[in-house]
Amino acid sequence: MVSTIAGGAPPPTPSAARSISIAPPSGLVSDAGGNIYFSSNHAVFKLDPSGVVTRIAGTSRPGYSGDGGPAVNAQLNTPGCLALDASGNLFIVDHSNLRIRRVSPEGTITTIAGNGQVSFSDSATNGRPAVNAGLAAMGAVATDGAGTIFFSETSSPFGRVRKVSRSGIISTVAGGGTASPGSGGPATGVELSVPSGLAVDTAGNLFISSNGDRRVFKVDAAGKITTVAGTGSTGFSGDGGLATNAELAGPDALAFDTNGNLYVADTGNYRVLRVSASGVISTVAGGGEEYPGDGAAATSIQFCGEAGTLSGLGTDARGNLYIAACWIQKITADGIVHLLGGNGSFSFGGDGGPATAAQFLAPRDLALDADGNVYVADTGNNRIRRIARNGTVTTVAGTDALGFGGDEGPASAAVLNSPTNLAVDGTGNIFFTDSRNCRIRKIRPNGTMTSISGNGRCAYTPDGKAALGSSISPGALAIDKSGNLFFAENGGVRKIDGQGVLSTVAEGIRDAWFSGPALTVDQNNNLLMTDVGNDRILMVAPDGQVSIVPGSSGHGATGIAVDHAGNIAIASVSSLRILSGGTIRTVVSQTNPRTYKDDGPASLSSLTPIAIRMDDAGRIYVVDHGFTSTFPPRTADASIRLLQPTEQTILIGSVRSAASQAIESVSPGKIVVIYGAGRGPAQLVQNVAQNSLYPTNVGGTQVFFDELAAPILYSSATQIAMVVPYNLARRTTAMRIEYGGERSLPHMLNVAPASPGIFSANGTGSGQAAVVNADATTNDAAHPAQPGELITLYCTGGGLDSAPQSDGNVTSMLEPYPRPVLPVKVEIGGISAHVLYAGAAPGAVAGLMQIVIRVPPGVQLGGYVPFQLFVGENATVAGAAWIAVASNGR
Repeated sequence: MVSTIAGGAPPPTPSAARSISIAPPSGLVSDAGGNIYFSSNHAVFKLDPSGVVTRIAGTSRPGYSGDGGPAVNAQLNTPGCLALDASGNLFIVDHSNLRIRRVSPEGTITTIAGNGQVSFSDSATNGRPAVNAGLAAMGAVATDGAGTIFFSETSSPFGRVRKVSRSGIISTVAGGGTASPGSGGPATGVELSVPSGLAVDTAGNLFISSNGDRRVFKVDAAGKITTVAGTGSTGFSGDGGLATNAELAGPDALAFDTNGNLYVADTGNYRVLRVSASGVISTVAGGGEEYPGDGAAATSIQFCGEAGTLSGLGTDARGNLYIAACWIQKITADGIVHLLGGNGSFSFGGDGGPATAAQFLAPRDLALDADGNVYVADTGNNRIRRIARNGTVTTVAGTDALGFGGDEGPASAAVLNSPTNLAVDGTGNIFFTDSRNCRIRKIRPNGTMTSISGNGRCAYTPDGKAALGSSISPGALAIDKSGNLFFAENGGVRKIDGQGVLSTVAEGIRDAWFSGPALTVDQNNNLLMTDVGNDRILMVAPDGQVSIVPGSSGHGATGIAVDHAGNIAIASVSSLRILSGGTIRTVVSQTNPRTYKDDGPASLSSLTPIAIRMDDAGRIYVVDHGFTSTFPPRTADASIRLLQPTEQTILIGSVRSAASQAIESVSPGKIVVIYGAGRGPAQLVQNVAQNSLYPTNVGGTQVFFDELAAPILYSSATQIAMVVPYNLARRTTAMRIEYGGERSLPHMLNVAPASPGIFSANGTGSGQAAVVNADATTNDAAHPAQPGELITLYCTGGGLDSAPQSDGNVTSMLEPYPRPVLPVKVEIGGISAHVLYAGAAPGAVAGLMQIVIRVPPGVQLGGYVPFQLFVGENATVAGAAWIAVASNGR
């Protein structure tokens, strides 16, 4: 069974756009009012004119789901270009799902084109319902004033532009022929090479940027195609002259302004060009050296990243031009650039909170310590991060800076450059490869940093030399019980012994990935290593004897891990297998289309494992580098996932707060949800209170914390909601489930005095909180609260009450109500709010806490304002939850 323990989450929204990490957008569109919609990391976001970003579609978990429901709960798979129609419908190119999807103004998502299958045939699809059509590689999308939707298919030599009529019928409008597109003939008779951008002018003419043809074309109402920009030659020339005489180098995204000017993202030249209504071309952004260029002239800036990151253009009624590159940028009518969205980090966030709500960027390795903490080499963010047993993520080494520094000081202040590999010894020392600094560094248990090998030069130093100060090119790491540290280097494996001396352990390992083979050490101090080029796993015994691990050939091992019983987990690019006693069995095999599923059988979810580790219970921790075609991966959707053995009938995937869905400590009386498999009846059974008490047995399911039975709110095979018993006295508890005569393995949980979680509108504990205004309306943008008004919010995890509650008790409607023992505080926008009441919610199960507060004077007016709940020394994640506050004169 697979579950996610860290990463892959979207940034928390609503948020100030300049404060959050935004993975490089892959599409952008704007409306006349200046609202910007952009796609990023398997989700779509809206940035409003006040500078607030809200996620409106996708969960950041790739897959295909959600049609007919709220778009924010749906799965997308690499969403790209976007378009808006006159009614406010948003159209999304759902690339890897081979579909076009629509989000209505009310937020409901549907598929309007594509069945998920590949087809290059016009005859098999034209004239038929678009939702039943197979499509080829997806490009751009655009709409016209009549409600027609156009989209491009970029597969060469089958590049085409298709349309979906208002009645849902698909047809081809350009491409699919053999004539030159510059011939001026019928658009359906030409051959298009990678048509990647689309736009429609006010007269209904369709404009196509053909990346491979290095031209921009127009298709008029009669279906005739003509060139409007580009000569077909690759280059950069022609500014100030006719666009048809200019050289382009990769035209892509297109957009029109209200004056009929056409903007072209020339990705090969890292510029944005404008073609006037009279056909004159000029550069409006890019070509300079200012970076990122906030406040600079647009023609003096340079765009970031690869050419493909210049992915979207939009305009508004005021003449502003919006650009999606690594950030969201605006060019005002005076030609000045303004950064609107992004904090300079593509995917970093979540420190101090639940790891399941965190973001990582291209992590490359992980390691486990004896206390159950998981360490992650967050390579793209130049950090080493720790996932504690209670599910909280923190940075233990590295900062925003990139370089080298910090030895003999606090690791949290050290400067790293692409940390890639990890190992932890029995005393808690953390070793990692600081790859671009050509060093191996160590974090001591007291949190200080030192280098143990390397001098900053990636080269080779002969055996017998001191590792410290030598030139090395280190890769994967492993450490044995004797304290010998092994590292991969240039197709071999070397050792640093207890005296710090270098020696060679193995040579000629033809590993194809990174800097050599993956390494691990088993219980008998044997060193195991992958040999990808020879398709086998090698074992080096403590006496130096080398042998081939039986049964390891033919499985393409790129990552390995071993448990105390000698079972070997083997990861390849698209699968994960277990080798035991010479017999191999498959745990995960890549499926297509790839989809992200949690808390169920691993066979139903796709994994792309880049590194793995096993603990003594046979659980496998995986760096799942996400859904990308690039390697080494540069993804922002990478996550840390846990695979648990399925020998048990009852499987526990994760225990999450019912309020925030975060994996965090439990506390007395907290309402939690268990996810997994085989834990109850196939159909969900809702519990009913009997004599004001919820029973501890529902549908044959029971849950125990140590030996205390928990009251259950509902039970099913995959999900159980219950209330943690109040009488937990230990700092840890062993939770188990009993159903149908079977008993699960114990699931260890940390117990805190309080572990508050806010109930929110989207059920994640972040974004708009579930708050009731003084007039009984639900707090949201349409019904904001005024400073000085009372609001009521709900949470769980408040801990013990002054009047001891019975487990599963329904709180009386009559006062006095039980109050929490620990003090309760609420801050709104950083200002302390007056708490009028904090205690049990009348008529609800004990464990649900109701809090009545007064919105403090001085709070920011208008829009969303973050708030934080404190119970004793524990608090909700800062900035995660928001309330809507009215502007003056509501």
